[in-house]
Amino acid sequence: MKTSSVIVCGLQASGKTTFLAALCHKLENPDLNSPVLIEKLDDDMAYVNRIVEDWVNGKPLGRTARGKINPISLHLMDAHKNSIGKTVFPDISGEEFEAIWQHRQLNRDFAEKIKLSDSMCFFIHPVNKWKNNPQLVEVKSSEFSFQIKNDPIAWSEDLTETQVVLTQIFQDLFKLIDENKKYKIAIVISAWDIVKKIEDLDPYNWFSNYLPLLKQYLDSRNNNVSFNIFGISAQGGELDDPDLIKKDPPESRVMVVNNKIETCDVCLPLIWLLGL
Repeated sequence: MKTSSVIVCGLQASGKTTFLAALCHKLENPDLNSPVLIEKLDDDMAYVNRIVEDWVNGKPLGRTARGKINPISLHLMDAHKNSIGKTVFPDISGEEFEAIWQHRQLNRDFAEKIKLSDSMCFFIHPVNKWKNNPQLVEVKSSEFSFQIKNDPIAWSEDLTETQVVLTQIFQDLFKLIDENKKYKIAIVISAWDIVKKIEDLDPYNWFSNYLPLLKQYLDSRNNNVSFNIFGISAQGGELDDPDLIKKDPPESRVMVVNNKIETCDVCLPLIWLLGL
């Protein structure tokens, strides 16, 4: 059976570490009919055990500091114990990932992982780090007031709209991928519990409304690229909510939405990427 390589990446503070903790817990505590199981885990077991324990106990996981990334490789198998692929959380920080846009430079080891990958799980946070997109903040757009100032503002990279940054990053990453390879991308909109409180949109429509440039670009690559949109809250809500922490088993906190279907299965993006 052919195995596939999934690479997980995204901008800083986009929810990758929380997702990793929830995913590892789920893989270690699978449902009876789960189509994906963990075969083995490479690299830093102590780090994984620590973030899983903090996630189970409802403790903040914190951000991963630049230069202190723990590369993680999860080797996966199907229900028949056949190896089906590897999910790689590379040793690159969100800040370094954004440097692809700022400095047009890419870590050599990360570039090689992109070349070898068959699919990507890409994280986008709907609230934090958005530039020039006020509608993405947790307030209604009607509550904004705008004032036109006569003083010109000099352009800088920090003023670039986030969806422009994301689109350019994808363009650069696709240069590393064989154009004859069929490539799958799972776009994960994290902190979906926050989005759900604000708007009655499924992840695909949210993506279409707020990131139209990126969507149009991905649509234009339909000769070799297919993508799917998932709304995920791997944390499930605010950590200071006592009812959240009481939920048992812990994986029942998780919210995963795809095509208007809601589940608690954090493995869903991987199941789609691996074609299970």
